[in-house]
Amino acid sequence: MVHVVSQEGPLHQDVLIVRVARMYKLLRTGSVVEQIILDQIRKATKEGAIRRQGDFLWPRNVNEVKPRRPDNGTALRRIEHVPPEELEGAALVVAYLAAGFAAEELVPEITRVLGYLRTGAQVEKAARRAVARLVKVGVLVERGGFLFPSEGASSQLR
Repeated sequence: MVHVVSQEGPLHQDVLIVRVARMYKLLRTGSVVEQIILDQIRKATKEGAIRRQGDFLWPRNVNEVKPRRPDNGTALRRIEHVPPEELEGAALVVAYLAAGFAAEELVPEITRVLGYLRTGAQVEKAARRAVARLVKVGVLVERGGFLFPSEGASSQLR
């Protein structure tokens, strides 16, 4: 389990539960299996082998995540399984490369960076929340109706 988080993290706990169950060739993850895996997650978190941020499990020494697209032939992640930090990273990449974007134009571009070709209501809502968080903390600033990365934002893209 820790190995999966180390290789794929940050990872939503529901995705980890399914991955671990499949590793043991279990076709279903009922409440008993889920509880066993959740207990192991708690233990690994307590021991410092992994770190929890909300519903996401992170490798212990990883504090940031670059936007990730699925490999060819791999299904898109459900938007709820994309960490907020990854959405924010996608917003920063788009805003930095475009040297400014209208907020309405930024949202679909964020989702394209992550591999979503169409934006449904949930995907759009998640992207808007990411932009709002970045504006709130001053990483994106508005000038003349456009959003630009702040002076220190480029250091977050490395």
